Amino acid sequence: MIRNAIFSTDLELQIAKCKAEVYAYIMQLTHDRELADDIFQEVSIRVLTKIRKGEYHDSGKFIGWVKTIAHNMVIDYMRSSKNDCVYSDDLINEDSALDDCEEDMIVKEQIIETLHRLVDKLPEPQTEIIKMHYFEDLSFNEIAEKKKISINTALGRARYALINLRAMIKEKNIILYA
Repeated sequence: MIRNAIFSTDLELQIAKCKAEVYAYIMQLTHDRELADDIFQEVSIRVLTKIRKGEYHDSGKFIGWVKTIAHNMVIDYMRSSKNDCVYSDDLINEDSALDDCEEDMIVKEQIIETLHRLVDKLPEPQTEIIKMHYFEDLSFNEIAEKKKISINTALGRARYALINLRAMIKEKNIILYA
């Protein structure tokens, strides 16, 4: 019982700490304050529900777990509301607005897919560091501890990974923006 109370207090602190960051992340994805408010509320409910059901296990960074939920909810919203991309019949043509929204979503998915493929082409130690830092949201200190390497080694591998990624992007003439 005491462990649950401590766990609950720690979780409440983690939730309070990450609220602003998660909201900013949702805003970055949606560019719409009202939509971000709605999705943030849904994310909060989902996070609390999953915690109560025991679906959260303190195995990584809490913020990364919450951001993953937020990211998935934004994608779900975009998929379910393709017709909501049309803002006004008077101002824009419905077909072109729908096409633009779908096209933006497809381009973003392709960019993410391209980045994942490029990261997988890096040497294994660099791939591990990049995935842990950018995809799992681990700090370099956490990575160093987990991999049993010095922080300088972790930082060096990340630096070389980014240099190699830039070189691959330049060599293949890849454009990574929508």
